[in-house]
Amino acid sequence: MERKVKLWVGVGAYVLASASPAVLLSACAPGSTAQVGASAGPSRLAGAGGEGGESAVCTRIAEGGEGGEGGEGGEGGERGALEAFAGVSENQCIVAQLMLMKGHLRAAGELLETDRATAASPHLHHPGEEIYASIGYALEKWGEASLGEELEALSEAMAAGAAPGRVRVRLRDVDAHIDAAADNVEAWRVREPGFVLAVAVVLLKQAANEYDAAVEDGEFVNVEEYQDGRGFVLTSRALVQDISGRLAGRDADAYVRLAGAYDELLAAWPEVVPHESPLEPSRVFAGVSRIELLASRFG
Repeated sequence: MERKVKLWVGVGAYVLASASPAVLLSACAPGSTAQVGASAGPSRLAGAGGEGGESAVCTRIAEGGEGGEGGEGGEGGERGALEAFAGVSENQCIVAQLMLMKGHLRAAGELLETDRATAASPHLHHPGEEIYASIGYALEKWGEASLGEELEALSEAMAAGAAPGRVRVRLRDVDAHIDAAADNVEAWRVREPGFVLAVAVVLLKQAANEYDAAVEDGEFVNVEEYQDGRGFVLTSRALVQDISGRLAGRDADAYVRLAGAYDELLAAWPEVVPHESPLEPSRVFAGVSRIELLASRFG
């Protein structure tokens, strides 16, 4: 069976192409010479801090076999995960999954702060249900296995009707544990710019996939996916802002343009609950491509 998918090719570009799923997934497999989402030559941005190129765990996520963000298939699913994670190292993949957890929690936090507990609930389930299984092996190795239990407890507290204030306290604690778990990766702990930017771009690509899944015929049809995307973009921007001094020190003009590109991209997600007509998803993908291109200046 052939289907049309978005492929991220090189740095800062995507195209529509027809290919069988087997071809696409083999291009993402460890040891493959074809890199979906990577340039023809080696990409310093995608490979920074890596351990041997594309990750086996990212391939499993793309296949939808072991959970992970986008591991459920369909729009924003198997195809989206393949695009978002192609070309990253195993450590980048693991950290990106942790940051996607933070994006889900950020979306939930925004909804809780605006007294939308019912809408927040799914976003508290997603980190444990969709992501933890794919990276649990690494967290256990790092002595961070209790994160899974904390995610489950947070979700259960919400489902049991705990007061929003108590849920927010638990949420902040889990968010801090996610940060601590990510710091087990040295390149992340020292905020190596190439590593951080590679992770930030993964979040943006996944956000674009979520936006695409949220829109149909010029209308929002899945607000939950929209909110996931907003959480991912805000988390990605926060990661870049955290290393803003180092980036500006390397290239002040490029950093100003990078920050501006984030502001422009967020026009697609002006509020946690959309009240306006959506942008064309192609504009969102183009905005992500622009940020990826600007980020490559710092590789």
